[in-house]
Amino acid sequence: MISEMRGAVPGYSALLARTHLREAWKDIRNMRGWSFQLGNGGFGTPPVTNQGTVTVTFGSPTVLGDAVASAQWALTSQPGSLITQQQFRLQLGTIYNIIAADFTNPAAAVLTLDRPWYDTTAGSNLGYMIYQCYYPVPVQDFIAWESVVDVNNAIDLVTGTAKKNRDWADQFDPQRQIFSNPGSIIPYGTDQRAGSSTAGWMVYELYPQPQAQYAYQTWYSRLGADLVNPSDTVPFPITEHLVKCLARVKAYEWAEANKDAANPRGAGADFRFLMGAAAKEAAAQIKELRSLDRDRVDMWYTSMSRIKGYGYVTSYSPATGMVTSSNW
Repeated sequence: MISEMRGAVPGYSALLARTHLREAWKDIRNMRGWSFQLGNGGFGTPPVTNQGTVTVTFGSPTVLGDAVASAQWALTSQPGSLITQQQFRLQLGTIYNIIAADFTNPAAAVLTLDRPWYDTTAGSNLGYMIYQCYYPVPVQDFIAWESVVDVNNAIDLVTGTAKKNRDWADQFDPQRQIFSNPGSIIPYGTDQRAGSSTAGWMVYELYPQPQAQYAYQTWYSRLGADLVNPSDTVPFPITEHLVKCLARVKAYEWAEANKDAANPRGAGADFRFLMGAAAKEAAAQIKELRSLDRDRVDMWYTSMSRIKGYGYVTSYSPATGMVTSSNW
């Protein structure tokens, strides 16, 4: 595509062509609603860990576990939920993120929190809880949840706005002391934990907060990957032709802005006309590709309802020897 773009405008560099192609591809992705931007996956919640006791000190980000707690912490990590992805709190305390765990001394393990301990309670021989209530999104270019379903308990989680759902949760449970099957997934912020593999990614809170194992199947929308290497290709239904059309609009705009003022009037191409022609061609392409992509997108967004229930049901009664029909 870069070679073809260089032939569109005199003196057009390969570096600028690459930039315009990447920008055009981003413009297409920002239109949203393409089938390649839909993905699915899943995640699970770990059971609560609360065996043993801990020692915490005001102003210190470290938590010292006794022998019982240390032995349990060594077993807490599981696939998809490491101990460094989980949260720590005392029974009525603030929620802290665990960012490191040191098991050098098996009888006195040490956890490092994401900030110094400034809670209302500190000291030794304290009860605690380790569980996970904050979950990073599945991909870095995440846009929004389409559906989050607890399949085993048939719960479709509410995935509304941060302001509405957080205000609702804060009103009924500001201390986050209600632990049950989560019914909503609330935008929480971005992952700012030091050394996190998902730093900068969006993080969501499950509410009510889970202290048991639940499995979720998820559907979500994402922006899509950038074009980085010359061998990269665009996904269905997007065509290289559309990307080049939009990139030519940018190329012609650049050429119009950089025309030599000393050229005689009317000399050379009219890049303003070419910009309009390329934009019109791109709009026609988008309309055609949207139609081509409709079936794949409708599988996610189309709602179907039964107007008359399940239709007529026929049954035989051995007591009366009669066949009856009913409309549910």
